[in-house]
Amino acid sequence: PPEKQPPEEPAPAPGATECTVDVASVPTGVEVSLDKTVLGTTPFTATLPCGVESRLSFKKTRFVTATRAVTPKSEGQKPLRVALAKVTFTVKVSSSPAGATILLGAKSLGVTPAAVKLPAFETSTLTLKKEGYQPDTQKITPKTNNLSISASLKRAPARRGR
Repeated sequence: PPEKQPPEEPAPAPGATECTVDVASVPTGVEVSLDKTVLGTTPFTATLPCGVESRLSFKKTRFVTATRAVTPKSEGQKPLRVALAKVTFTVKVSSSPAGATILLGAKSLGVTPAAVKLPAFETSTLTLKKEGYQPDTQKITPKTNNLSISASLKRAPARRGR
């Protein structure tokens, strides 16, 4: 039998062609990388191999880095939308006396003493409330993790019934 000839050049394998993916994020201005190579800053259109999974990394200062896998298709490619979470820091909140409700706006975060998560580098207003005491309101801008704050609650003036 004749010797096997080397096969002719195969047609490009799926994944050899390039596809585009519209990449957007909340917030905008997020740096998008593939294997440590920066592809662009959102919003933009990325050119990636078709049919091959690409793991994209989304980075922005003061936001939690996210990773998303995308396998681009030559047609009907859905845009890639990523929402990044803000970096949070733990803040240890205590009060004298203990047992005060910790409020961020109208949302209860727990009862003192407690560790609560607040957005990093942003000012949050916490109010500590306890029955029989005047509320204590503090503005906090966490710049480090495990910040501690404490409030001394003052007794509410006694209400005199008539």
